[in-house]
Amino acid sequence: MSSRQKGVVARGIGWGRIASAVGLLLLAGTAAAEDPSLIGELIDSLCESGDLTPDRCRELRARAAAEAEAGAEPSAEDPTGWRTTWRNNFRVERNDGLHQLRFGGRIQLDWAALALSPSLEDTIGGDGYGIEFRRARMFTDGLLYRRLFFKFQFGFEDAELSFQDVYMGLLFPSIRTSVLVGHAYEPFSLEQLESSKYTTFMERALPTILAPSRNTGIRIRHFPANERTTFDAGFYLNTDNSGEFLSDGSRDSENFDLTARVTGLPLYGPAGRRIVHVGLAYAHQFRNPRSPVRYAQRPESHLAPQLVDTLLLPADNVDLLGVEFAWVHESFLLQSEAMASWVDRVDAPRTAFWGATAEISYFLTGEHRIYDREFAVFDRVSPTHDFNPGAGGWGAWQVAARYSYLDLSDRDVRGGRLHDMTLGINWYLYANARIVTNYVYAKRKPSGHANLFQMRFEINF
Repeated sequence: MSSRQKGVVARGIGWGRIASAVGLLLLAGTAAAEDPSLIGELIDSLCESGDLTPDRCRELRARAAAEAEAGAEPSAEDPTGWRTTWRNNFRVERNDGLHQLRFGGRIQLDWAALALSPSLEDTIGGDGYGIEFRRARMFTDGLLYRRLFFKFQFGFEDAELSFQDVYMGLLFPSIRTSVLVGHAYEPFSLEQLESSKYTTFMERALPTILAPSRNTGIRIRHFPANERTTFDAGFYLNTDNSGEFLSDGSRDSENFDLTARVTGLPLYGPAGRRIVHVGLAYAHQFRNPRSPVRYAQRPESHLAPQLVDTLLLPADNVDLLGVEFAWVHESFLLQSEAMASWVDRVDAPRTAFWGATAEISYFLTGEHRIYDREFAVFDRVSPTHDFNPGAGGWGAWQVAARYSYLDLSDRDVRGGRLHDMTLGINWYLYANARIVTNYVYAKRKPSGHANLFQMRFEINF
């Protein structure tokens, strides 16, 4: 029986009974010894079909490996040999599980048409349209000696090659803790930390312009055994796209962040089909007055011009606060965030900026958003039936709506206020391919509005 057939059988008789059967097989040493490869194939089928959550997949695979190592009879397979597999990306693993490598990437091709009101045409320009490769990236990551992890990802965006995630770290399984060193996202904001491969809309919501992005530093993450909470904290130097930071030794050269995030799961139902997520993040940014703070934002389209802008604000310190909420009930999702930034300006009053967003989405074909409990973010969606018209399969269909607000005006800073209403239809042909369609209505205060229609054609693996 092929792995695809096993996946069909698994969905047909119900994930609960299959998961129980897998558990019984893992506990039954005799059965595992007779055919250990069957257990691994069955677990892979359940994981690929989305019947098991990512953390449940990791748990079952770890138990299967432990059972095989502890009780399986010697195999003719060379433990130091290597095997290749495909699980939504290309993987190379040593037979004894000591080393694991993944290779993948993404291509996102965007098209957008923009219509501006007369008041915006006078200051920004007229109507227009454009096309761009929003992201074109490749990555490799892995786990060596079951403890040493790493990732190297680079992308060709905005006509130049740049670092994305470039880091390494150590796992301490006994205390469920990891230490990461390198260039990566600071732990702040549910949507900011979610991969662009899995976001519901083409662009992240307006308030995420306040959130810190990728920087180079050290992060400690703790994932307790109750699998209901996560704790992240890190120290970061503000770096450029190459991960570089250079100090001249003076106090004015200080330019680093202290960032922390804690999340909780008050509710987690069967297979993650019913969850409630809450989160809180805080960052204190020590700023170099010679590198001013600036917030400027587009109306949730990368091909659109910036409609609000604080301009340059020399500052000593910035405090950031973010709150998160998400509720998944079967195919329905409600997700919301609010963020605020307090800027201690040089020789000027303290200034506050803030924003909030809320979105709802629904899968017409019965799927649900996949939540990764270990990292407290949403993960890949796999259609129940892949696109195959001859067999009656049309992939997964999702409808969504989002409202965002961003206020960049306070005291003498008149950066403007922006309201966005975005409607979306997503077609997931396969777990690795989707077509995203968005309509955005953006209203800028004191005056002006814009209408945008945009599409994304995406492959990710």
